[in-house]
Amino acid sequence: MKGMRILVALDGSRRAETVLPKAIELVRQNPGAKVVVVRAVDPATLHREGASEARVTAIKEAAEYLGDVGAQLRNEDVRPVGRSVWYSAAGAAIVELARAVKPDVIVMAAHRRNAAGSLVPGSIAEFVWHRTQMPILLVAGGDTPAGTDAQVSMAGNRR
Repeated sequence: MKGMRILVALDGSRRAETVLPKAIELVRQNPGAKVVVVRAVDPATLHREGASEARVTAIKEAAEYLGDVGAQLRNEDVRPVGRSVWYSAAGAAIVELARAVKPDVIVMAAHRRNAAGSLVPGSIAEFVWHRTQMPILLVAGGDTPAGTDAQVSMAGNRR
């Protein structure tokens, strides 16, 4: 039987890291699950002056960040953990990695809640949702009021 593959999209922020407990929970519910964490370095966010140096520095920092996240997951007995840094816009990076990894689920942080209290995907989650066949599990940020839903699933492609 094939083990579950979980793709965890991170951007280096605390809000994005709120997905990690959900990823750990999924692994514990699915023994043998494999986790791949991804971090994109968007060229549009780098300064034009010294672009080459900025690119190398940003990629190195992203790789170190994912190394720290991988260590954190291994401390929670989550093995194996794959890490992937992309020099690309985040949405495109997640879509391309999802095509290669073929995860059973992509775990991402929700952007916010709407007036009704439902989780609202951000622009990157929407981008991924419209370009993949994989379910996306949105996880609420750390500021979610107690007693509210922790996640919502966006399933399948809507082309």
